[in-house]
Amino acid sequence: EKNIFGKSKKNAETNAKCLVISIYALIPKPDLPHMKEVSKYSKSFPKYYDRVKQILAGNNPKIPLTKESKNQLAQGFSNLSLINTILLNLEVYDLEMRKKIQGICCDILRLDLEEQENPVAKVLLECKELIPYLISNHDNKELTFISGKLLKAFIKSPRLVKEILDMEIVEQLSQIFVNSTFDVQSNTYDSLSTLLTHKSAATENLVLEFLNTNYPKVLEKLYFLINQENYFARREGLKLLFQILVDPKNLSILEKFTADE
Repeated sequence: EKNIFGKSKKNAETNAKCLVISIYALIPKPDLPHMKEVSKYSKSFPKYYDRVKQILAGNNPKIPLTKESKNQLAQGFSNLSLINTILLNLEVYDLEMRKKIQGICCDILRLDLEEQENPVAKVLLECKELIPYLISNHDNKELTFISGKLLKAFIKSPRLVKEILDMEIVEQLSQIFVNSTFDVQSNTYDSLSTLLTHKSAATENLVLEFLNTNYPKVLEKLYFLINQENYFARREGLKLLFQILVDPKNLSILEKFTADE
């Protein structure tokens, strides 16, 4: 792919490819042949980051934000399949770089491709280690914020949320929430709340189906939070239970809850 960094005219897809390669080039790869050749692409990051951000914002003078350019951006991020390697190596980047990686990934996932499925979501699903990695990072002070932001973006993707709506993940997030410091707790609660409430019209039916199917187990986890000695855990557990019960879309959940009581 080295020729794409030349001076030839670049469309949205090529700019996105160059951006992903430049981010990937920052990962230490001592055993990789031609290491110097790969590493030099990292110097191009600022240029292609700015270009892609401009395209996404609709103010790039040469590439307007259209249906075609949106699809090209998504293709550029997905074709090389390097995005999974980048996200699995968040710890090698400094804080500012992590924020930029998280921001651009979330922006690409949010692209409205109309009737087309976002190909980035498909590529992310190919990496079975990615979601567990982001979940476990919630308990890491250095990575909790960025990993939480990424996970919440995944939850709002109809393709990705199917892999995250799982009682094992609810259990993991609940355990991290009650056994962590305040900053980790706050971020973990945000992820848990986003997963169990209707934050996106595109995923609300999936969330409701999950709540109905797993109602006893979900309620058990909520009471687990409510019964903690930690005030913050009790308060946020009650808050999450209230959010679920008062949502008009969750009438079937409310009926089950009142019948039990």
